Amino acid sequence: MSLRLRRTAVALTLSALALTLLPAGARAAALPLTPAPLASATLTKATPMKATPTTAQVDTFLTEYRSAVQGSGPEAPAEVRKGYLTPKVNAALDQWAAAHDADPVFRAQNVPDSWTVSDGGSSPTAATVIVTQNWGDGTTSDVRYEVRLPDLRITDLTDPPA
Repeated sequence: MSLRLRRTAVALTLSALALTLLPAGARAAALPLTPAPLASATLTKATPMKATPTTAQVDTFLTEYRSAVQGSGPEAPAEVRKGYLTPKVNAALDQWAAAHDADPVFRAQNVPDSWTVSDGGSSPTAATVIVTQNWGDGTTSDVRYEVRLPDLRITDLTDPPA
């Protein structure tokens, strides 16, 4: 299990334990009064919804990567990429960045305001995740991620077919 997954599991366990230790009245006050949103194959930064393991992995990668690019995360962008991407796709992104003089993950010289992550289908060994990036000027752009199912490593990152 990766360090990031262990941290998430520990945080969720501690949160659940903390809730069980609260008195009944405090536990009720800590729970949301509105029902959770309906499950969806789409995950957005504005309204998180239930996701597949692959869409959740890509969303987590983008969240950590964006923080790293903005200098607010604990790791550098290269370290975040190393934790989620295969060495082959990481090398290809370095080449893309050199050829385009832009960030190879966001495909731009800045970061998107938000994004939507959607399930793009799967095979027995891999899944496609479509990321729709929302930019400050109101435009959007799509980037396709290929995720290897056994270990959830990102094996490709491409612009949509023309």
